[in-house]
Amino acid sequence: MPGHVLARDESRLVGAMAWIDRALTRIDRALLVLVCLLTLAIMFIVSFDALGRYLFNRPFGFTNDLISKYMLPAALFLVFSETLRKGDHINVGIFASLMPPRLSNLLLGIAFFLSALLASVVSIEIGEIAVVSWQRNIIAFGPYPWPKWLEEAIVVVSWAVLAVRLWHAGLAFSFAALINRPELAPPMGEASIMEEGI
Repeated sequence: MPGHVLARDESRLVGAMAWIDRALTRIDRALLVLVCLLTLAIMFIVSFDALGRYLFNRPFGFTNDLISKYMLPAALFLVFSETLRKGDHINVGIFASLMPPRLSNLLLGIAFFLSALLASVVSIEIGEIAVVSWQRNIIAFGPYPWPKWLEEAIVVVSWAVLAVRLWHAGLAFSFAALINRPELAPPMGEASIMEEGI
């Protein structure tokens, strides 16, 4: 009887982790679509700015600020979580591959929890700064009054989504180690030793 209850609890745990992963993946994909649209918009804005500058001697005055303050940071930061999910980040997995799976999963769980804590702190701290910027209507100096809170909000959203992904990965690796179910551990890239330059 107790083994049956434990198996049912494990099944619920696996189901809950899979549901969370699917929800996070939907968010990641939506942000990826947004980043693709932003990248396309950057291309068009720069192209039309260049055409305006060289053909009509009338460039857009806002191009540099709009792209450097909002669009480019969003295009870079909003895909943090998707990059982690797909395992496309830089990693050195040779040490993890030399360890027994249970120990490797436990250490990865701890590492992801520490990373999640750091990402959460970054998101919260920048979030507090963004709220103050919004309340005080702080703007960046220049020819156009660009709101500071918006560029800070981009960082907050990026790091918050990454933090949730990191918490999830930390839980998944920890559960995989604690109940000795390696299949619970999320795939973190399939790089071989040769691909890592070793």
